[in-house]
Amino acid sequence: MDVNQLATSLEILSKQYAQRYQIDRTGQWLMLKLMEEVGELTQVFLKQSGQTRNTRTEGDAKCAFENELADVLGMTLLVARKFDLDIDAGLQRKWFSHQTANEAAIAGRSPGSA
Repeated sequence: MDVNQLATSLEILSKQYAQRYQIDRTGQWLMLKLMEEVGELTQVFLKQSGQTRNTRTEGDAKCAFENELADVLGMTLLVARKFDLDIDAGLQRKWFSHQTANEAAIAGRSPGSA
């Protein structure tokens, strides 16, 4: 499944959730939900790494970490759809555009040289 297919599936689920709980899925709500999920991810990380007051873990810490990271990814894709952003283009610019230079640097040569 590619990013756009994933975002489409998440959009359907998010709309169902909003309808079930009578939530207006505005851009502001989506951004706040994303921040909430980032906070929950941080909380799980701090707990699992012993960097919080209450370090007792209940259940599978890895599963909790995966679940919260999935929430952050899902909300990120929903925000991108809401604001009609091309997440593939953003990933290309911010991540994959550096691939050739990184490979060249690791191989010990300057970018653009053969």
